[in-house]
Amino acid sequence: ETYDDAKEMEKLMEETFDAMHDLLKQIMVKNPTPGCLEDMFKHLHTWMVSEVEYERERAVSTWLKLLQYYVELMDPSQPDKFLIAGQFLGILIPRCTDPKPEIRQCAMDCVQ
Repeated sequence: ETYDDAKEMEKLMEETFDAMHDLLKQIMVKNPTPGCLEDMFKHLHTWMVSEVEYERERAVSTWLKLLQYYVELMDPSQPDKFLIAGQFLGILIPRCTDPKPEIRQCAMDCVQ
């Protein structure tokens, strides 16, 4: 694998994740509810606790993007009904001590 091949692969991976994030945002636009956010979290959970570093990093960064987008969409006049808020924290708190600094910072941003 050459340097150019690695750069091309990195670019394709970035474009793929950008497209996935756009898709998840569109799903949230159609259903900006705590339940929708909980459903997305359940799908990311497996990768958030993975032993593979890049899987954890991608899952936690995707979760942060979803949380940020949800905050933009939420209606402040409606009470939030996060039924699994404890589960969110239970998964994210250990990531705050992750061996990789980027994952730790992203997890901290999620918790805040």
